[in-house]
Amino acid sequence: LFRSIDSANNRCYIKNRNKKLPIQNAAPASYFFKEPRKLRFILISAEGGEPMNISKFTQKSVQAVQDLEKVAYEYGTQEIEQEHLLYTLLTQEDSLILKLIEKMEINKEYFLNTVKNALDAKVKVSGGELRFGQYLNKALVNAEDEAKAMGDEYVSVEHLFLSLLKYPSP
Repeated sequence: LFRSIDSANNRCYIKNRNKKLPIQNAAPASYFFKEPRKLRFILISAEGGEPMNISKFTQKSVQAVQDLEKVAYEYGTQEIEQEHLLYTLLTQEDSLILKLIEKMEINKEYFLNTVKNALDAKVKVSGGELRFGQYLNKALVNAEDEAKAMGDEYVSVEHLFLSLLKYPSP
């Protein structure tokens, strides 16, 4: 299903399109980043279910998703994938995920450099449309399920991180 989240209306709606992209295809990022500072993206779900509501995302999780475009441009990548989201989660101001990494006694500089190296290793493309990759899309779709499973009402950065761990890209 094509679902678009519009932070201006705090609603998720199904896009009126003639063509459906299967889950293995990436959605064009032009749908994702129509207006700066407003979250607009398509979530492609293999299963039905309740529409997602952007008001169920915390400010930090919304900010992490909004920063994906900037990170993709910084690294010259056309497809936005899980490494981009992990990088935005780690580099947020007062990053809870970075604190969790430290708490697990993982060297945070080494971990962050590993993520940067993974982003540097991605294919560089100039021009063209940004696209969300299938694995990032799956992680975003399943983050709300992670929140519900934990009895939480809102999708926070922890749920995004857990979803990345639960549904890693190969």
